[in-house]
Amino acid sequence: MTHEKIKAVREHLNLPGAQVAALIKTNVYLYRKYETGQLEIPNDLLVLLAIAYQIPIVYFIDCSAAADGPPDCFLQQLRGLSADERIAQMERNLCADVSLAKINYRTLSQIRTKYRRRFADHLTEYRKRADISAQEAADALHISKDDYLAYEKGIVMPRIAHVPVLADILKTDIASFYRKNV
Repeated sequence: MTHEKIKAVREHLNLPGAQVAALIKTNVYLYRKYETGQLEIPNDLLVLLAIAYQIPIVYFIDCSAAADGPPDCFLQQLRGLSADERIAQMERNLCADVSLAKINYRTLSQIRTKYRRRFADHLTEYRKRADISAQEAADALHISKDDYLAYEKGIVMPRIAHVPVLADILKTDIASFYRKNV
């Protein structure tokens, strides 16, 4: 489960939830609900966490990956640092993704927009390659065609639970939606 994995990574690094929530500019109360599974974490916030931790997003989404903490090879960069130094490094990781010097709401919005557009472009391309209509994709996700088209237009990111289903029906892997090139 995604919520167990985001909590396991944070705990593995001995970071307070409040600091991680502040880093990705979300409410502490909401972040706790994401970690406990009371609310589904939005896909774009999960992207921010993956970038900050320098962990492939597939680790968080793929149900077959172990939930008892990430493979240590992903956390080399953060090992040996204090909690404050880890947060500072995670902030630098986010800044590097958009080539900016400081994290603020605008920076995070740029990252979220970049990945939302990337996901939308890949989703449209893979659907066309698979020769599946938008209605068929929507039916597989049990959502309306309009909601599905909002994914393809980049208006919203798909729900985390929809990503593995999309990968399956479009005959691709989860990571392909987040890669730079189709």
